[in-house]
Amino acid sequence: MASAMLSAAFNLGIAGGAALGGALLPYGGIRGDHLAGGLLVAVAFTVLAVFSRPVRGTALVARPAVEKDVPGESRRPRP
Repeated sequence: MASAMLSAAFNLGIAGGAALGGALLPYGGIRGDHLAGGLLVAVAFTVLAVFSRPVRGTALVARPAVEKDVPGESRRPRP
């Protein structure tokens, strides 16, 4: 289900971008399409920057790697 939703979201984005570009082309030409695309990217980055901040107290902390038992090796520390 998640894979189908992801595929649908990508296809919707492609179709929406093509429709928007086609609708703006007669009014602003190629430069207008580039300007609209740049503005949409700026809005997307702004939304990402605002909503992707970690919530206080939930910062990810690096955890030490777990040592796995390897046959033939002792657990003594190496010199």
